Amino acid sequence: MCARAVTEAKIRSKSQQVAVAFHYYSFDNDDINSSNTYRNIATQLFHELVGPDDISDLLIDLTLSLDMEDALRTFIQILVMKSRQTYIFLDGIDEEKTPSKRWQDARGVLGFLVNLARQPDARLKIWVSSQDWPAIRGELGEFQGIVIDEATNSKDIEAFCEETLRVRLPSMFSAPITRVAASILSDLKAQVHGNFLWASMMVESISDAISIKDLRRKIKQGLPEDFEAYLSKQVRDLKGSPLVAKILSTLTYAKRPLSVEELSEVIAILELEPGEDLGDEDQVFEDKILYYYAPLTRVDEIIRDGVPVKICTLCHGSVKEFLLHNRRILTDTNL
Repeated sequence: MCARAVTEAKIRSKSQQVAVAFHYYSFDNDDINSSNTYRNIATQLFHELVGPDDISDLLIDLTLSLDMEDALRTFIQILVMKSRQTYIFLDGIDEEKTPSKRWQDARGVLGFLVNLARQPDARLKIWVSSQDWPAIRGELGEFQGIVIDEATNSKDIEAFCEETLRVRLPSMFSAPITRVAASILSDLKAQVHGNFLWASMMVESISDAISIKDLRRKIKQGLPEDFEAYLSKQVRDLKGSPLVAKILSTLTYAKRPLSVEELSEVIAILELEPGEDLGDEDQVFEDKILYYYAPLTRVDEIIRDGVPVKICTLCHGSVKEFLLHNRRILTDTNL
């Protein structure tokens, strides 16, 4: 949703002479800190308002500063005052809840931008998208909030479920949608209660259904109300392969997102005996990595040096938090 809002703001900026900057927080990016966030926002505003070829006094002052973070804040403030209108988007700030240092950094950035927006001459509007968390609500208490619930996103949930199931179960959900398929989608939408994460996990859990009857049974069974109970069940259901514990452990403790190739190499190294060298024949088949990946993980394709690369991460920050606080579950399930 935030990405859509950023796109719309950039389209309007072309005709209304406004500046747009954004920053997406992610639980699996350990490089995020307040300095990097300020730098990201400052760079975008600079390119929109000044231009890369304009070596101004602003840049000279910035490079000479001993306190880079303070200089970046001053730089952003000057650029905001320079603009007729500025929009800054922060997405996923709730993913910075832990550890405490990350939340302190995110809270500092948020506080700076809020204080800047309060200045009468700033002409700054801030968009913050997040799960409803008391600490974040406390920082934004005086501002207008939009609650995205079952009533507001039911059509989006239905579209997501239909599109995903069309790929997973094409024989059942290929267009045009039949009356039976429409009925199943309606039952599915009622089970996920307007929660996209819940919807994606629900779709994953029913994708292996072997018949319409089995599909209805799985939907009726639903997911446990307790999210931790759901995650525990998912891990235990995956206990058939010794790969699972290694994959989940590696992704949980990796300092950065790994490519499928890197993850395959890590798993291969874990299989070696002490003193044994890694050879080409030790590499784990990538299709096996992807097979045992779902439903607690995701694969995103990015372009790196002009080449598409598949990047592996856990599907959500809550999954990482669960595994960090329940480390024994991987061994307790005899993986």
